[in-house]
Amino acid sequence: MMLLQTFACRFTPDELVNLVWAISELEFHQARTIEVLARHFMSLPPSRLTGTQLAVAARAFAKCGHTGARLFRAIARAATPHVFHMQTGDLTSLAWALATARRPSNMIMEHATEAAISNLKTMTAKQISELSSALMVAGALDSHRRLLSTVSSQSARPMHSGTVILGANASQPPWAQDDGSEAILQVENRT
Repeated sequence: MMLLQTFACRFTPDELVNLVWAISELEFHQARTIEVLARHFMSLPPSRLTGTQLAVAARAFAKCGHTGARLFRAIARAATPHVFHMQTGDLTSLAWALATARRPSNMIMEHATEAAISNLKTMTAKQISELSSALMVAGALDSHRRLLSTVSSQSARPMHSGTVILGANASQPPWAQDDGSEAILQVENRT
């Protein structure tokens, strides 16, 4: 732990984001380790962070179970200037992370919804499912209705085909059961 505290302040933003992401993927969720990384992440100047780095870090911290208000408020504030330029997938990840940590930002939820509606054909079923879940958790019911209405109206048009299996070892939306069962979302390509 002492070694991590000593070297974490020397990490570049990319190195710190990659470390948090790797820890979240390995499911190495020791609270003290995550707290040290969160403190160092908050000490980075927001101007040095990209929208993608903020989205990846937010998702990783949320997957690790970190729900600290200070961290997620700082991420939401730092992401604000980036929302108009972020990729739809990054906005979706950011919205999911903020909702999972129970720290949603209305502005980010709204921009994620607008980006999703505008770019629905490029989104995967998993991204749509996670954004839908995030909007419900955040209480953004109007945005949720608009998203589902657009998905329904677009269902007659070609979309990405595929099956998303959200299982015990996959990233699950907050409403998914954690009993080892799999939730399957099927998207068919209709032409």
